[in-house]
Amino acid sequence: MAALLLWYVLVALSSTLVGASIPVHRYQLDPFPFEYGVASGDPLSDSILLWTRASNQNNITWAIWLPGNGSFEDHLHSGIVNTSGDVDYTVTIDVTGLSPKTDYLYAFE
Repeated sequence: MAALLLWYVLVALSSTLVGASIPVHRYQLDPFPFEYGVASGDPLSDSILLWTRASNQNNITWAIWLPGNGSFEDHLHSGIVNTSGDVDYTVTIDVTGLSPKTDYLYAFE
């Protein structure tokens, strides 16, 4: 009986010590600034509207470019848009001067 009690005590202590000796790393990921997504709409032959809602971010960089034309820095149109809580951190951009029947990529940063 004493041996069984000793075994329970050793198991309890070993699980406590093992649990205490394992370091737990908690990583804080950067919050995704556009948790509500991004969208495009109202396409015309030479323009389109781009939309997003930022998560408490005041300055939003945007760009539009042709596929295969390079990186975010190699863009056709771009800009920085200011937003605020007064407009619920939403941004709508009317991109004009586009070519008809052409695929474009766009991004917010």
